[in-house]
Amino acid sequence: MNVLYRIPYPRFFSQHDSVGGHITHSLGIVQGMVRQGHTVTVLAHEGESFFNEVGAGFVRVNGAGRGFFGRQRWLWRFFRESKRLLSGGQYDFSYTRYSASATPHLWSALRRETTPNVIEINTIGAQQLGLLKPIDKRIIQLATVPVVISESLRQWVHRNVSAEAASRVQVVPNGVAQERFRPIHDGGKDPVFRLAFAGLLKENYGLECVIAAADKLADERVSFHIFGAGPAKASLHRQSERVDNFVLEGEVPFSDVPDRLCEMDALLYTTSPHYSYQSPTKLFEYMAVGRPIVAARTPQTADILEEGRLGRLFDVESSDALVDAVREVRDTYDDALQRARRAQDVAENQHMWTSRVQQILEAVKRHGCPQT
Repeated sequence: MNVLYRIPYPRFFSQHDSVGGHITHSLGIVQGMVRQGHTVTVLAHEGESFFNEVGAGFVRVNGAGRGFFGRQRWLWRFFRESKRLLSGGQYDFSYTRYSASATPHLWSALRRETTPNVIEINTIGAQQLGLLKPIDKRIIQLATVPVVISESLRQWVHRNVSAEAASRVQVVPNGVAQERFRPIHDGGKDPVFRLAFAGLLKENYGLECVIAAADKLADERVSFHIFGAGPAKASLHRQSERVDNFVLEGEVPFSDVPDRLCEMDALLYTTSPHYSYQSPTKLFEYMAVGRPIVAARTPQTADILEEGRLGRLFDVESSDALVDAVREVRDTYDDALQRARRAQDVAENQHMWTSRVQQILEAVKRHGCPQT
């Protein structure tokens, strides 16, 4: 099959120094399609080297201006180029990452297009801004196959769009690529017990809770190492200035992240109730490298970690609960390693990007593209 993969989002990579689950997800989906023998062309503002590395072609849309009007002008050019590419008839379907700022343009494009389409939605704009609800409903109705990352988002579609639209929705959680796996080693022998968080640093994501936990564990030879960049970095630096065992390590090249995680004794996933609907990409990445996991409990993390069988869960935004979880993993490290081994096996057998892509392709075949 020939697939046009669309990212209607300028500075998708550079906005946060090429850090974030959105990048991991895009590369995983594209690589999964390529590995199943499909030809993928990515239409985007940037990221050519990343997508070329996983075997995809690339068409660049330049001229991404600043501010609201600059973005809207770029989106107009983006969908004009998309129209040109699809008009040739060589693509079996398009795959678009939903972006709230692109909704008017996307709706207009979908109304004209005859090529079957997949619309992948990780966050529905109307969840944050009610004014977007009418247009979000129309986009989902026009999607051949709407893809969401969690059951809670599918339920939103059922409540706010229609039962028919919800019946076409595919719940496809995030996943992990084979290249991210690493051999398991014992660890836990360093005098300081080290935990790592890797990902985008943003407000209201539970990292403030980690600072409080680090302060409470300051006398217990426990340290927290935060890898990444993002809008909350400066605020986190200010809040942690006097907490020596909370260390902002900075961003790490995407390909080097698994090796840095392997150096740690345990890996940390935080969030807040605001983001509890998300399917956390980093959790699958953690499972792949085979280190013990300490994760904030949400419906998604409890499901992925099988209610604690694959990692230690703690109450969201509770620094006391996080402290207890860290102490337990440190003090029963052999048991934590056993959970990590099980988690790695589950990741390899159930959560690979190739299986996620296969689920999407089967849905496309059922709903709109018989040649698949």
